[in-house]
Amino acid sequence: MDLRNQADAPAPRRRWWRKAYLQWMLLIGFLGTVYLALNPPSLHGLLFEKLEVADGVVMNYAISVPERLDIAGGHPTLLALPPGGQDLQMVEVGLERWLPELEQRSWIVVSPASIGRQLYFKGAEQYLPALMDHIAGRYPVRDGKFYVFGISNGGISAFRLAVLHPDRVHSITVIPGYPVPLDFNRLGRIKDIPVSMIVGEQDGGWVEKSIAAQKRLEALGGNVSLEIVSRAGHRVFHQIAPEKVLDLMLRK
Repeated sequence: MDLRNQADAPAPRRRWWRKAYLQWMLLIGFLGTVYLALNPPSLHGLLFEKLEVADGVVMNYAISVPERLDIAGGHPTLLALPPGGQDLQMVEVGLERWLPELEQRSWIVVSPASIGRQLYFKGAEQYLPALMDHIAGRYPVRDGKFYVFGISNGGISAFRLAVLHPDRVHSITVIPGYPVPLDFNRLGRIKDIPVSMIVGEQDGGWVEKSIAAQKRLEALGGNVSLEIVSRAGHRVFHQIAPEKVLDLMLRK
């Protein structure tokens, strides 16, 4: 009898089970990756909803609402216009630093994603009043007005929304942002609205355009503040404390 062969006999079976186990674990990992791609994790307390803002036009937006609503007094309500391509991923990027502080202070927070490839200063702004009407009709928005906030393209969008609907805006806060030429010529419409701008010192043309907007608003008698952060670039919002941003939003 060949005892050596008997001892070695189970080895192929062990190798087969090991191979099957590794393949199974790889499959689980792959399915997990696919699931996360199709269902990206969202920020705590942030829900994603849809709203038909015109015939056949649907807007995706994120919203966070306090657990207990103050129906009588209402809640300060933030309308956050996202950076970059303004898609759902950018909605989360635009809120991730500020949302915990906003939730702690019982703010209502709403942030719309771009519609198709339209940005909120290149056509999609026409749909924002429908969103504001929907939110104000559904939740106790204090005074029926919104604190408008934007980062980068969202900052440009914030000026666009404000000059079109100044009666619906408490304040404008951009990190960074500036009015494009069309809106620059309409800044007189928001001279009574507090405008707060933050821009990085190394942010090229954004600095020049922010300074130009500040000077124009000051010439109009507007309520404007501008902070240029030394040694900072375009992603300056990563260096600003959430508490400071909220204080700017509430500035009188």
